[in-house]
Amino acid sequence: MRSDKYYQKGIVPVAIIPPALFLTIITTILVLVILRGGLRQNTNFNPDKKDKIVSDEATPSAGSITDVDVKNDNSIESQPEETLSSAAFLLEAKNKYQADEEFSVKVLARSKNDASNLFVAELNFSKDIFKVKGINTGDSFVRFWADNFFDNETGKINLVGGIPNPGFKTQGKGGLLAVIIFKPKKTGEGSISFDKNSAIFRNSDNKDILEEKSGIQITITE
Repeated sequence: MRSDKYYQKGIVPVAIIPPALFLTIITTILVLVILRGGLRQNTNFNPDKKDKIVSDEATPSAGSITDVDVKNDNSIESQPEETLSSAAFLLEAKNKYQADEEFSVKVLARSKNDASNLFVAELNFSKDIFKVKGINTGDSFVRFWADNFFDNETGKINLVGGIPNPGFKTQGKGGLLAVIIFKPKKTGEGSISFDKNSAIFRNSDNKDILEEKSGIQITITE
């Protein structure tokens, strides 16, 4: 199903635009620029520098930019490549962590048959069991972000990234979109899942080709 809110068009007087609609319009403009190849990659980008992430150190419910260290020690059993869906979002992490242990969840995007130019990953998480500490996009295949945000009050994460023409085709189980760092709030079972508005758009015709959204259950123990 097409995520129309990232492609809608229109002109509305700024003075009467609700905040949510204003964010949608700004997102649309950025996406259209990306799809037309109008953005240039930052020539000052240095892969040896510490990753930039969105973090909640400044505010408890929504993120700001800061530098932190990220542990990428997650692992899951790999499926045979021939059984994988051609276009999918999936999460990679262990299924159990201790209550005093921060943990990382990798968000992977797969587009193995067609090059894609826009990746829309909207996630929901159990806000009563854990909270987001930060989002690391330093090793992502995406370099241009229209939306990169989390809210611990609502349990929402939005990741919207674009790849200029000719788009991006993944190999294997998928490319790394982002790493989300969580901190447990209490013991119990929680989940992280992809919202129905998530989508992967093919470069050739901007059609949503997403076939699979694979979430994860995580248990927090003493």
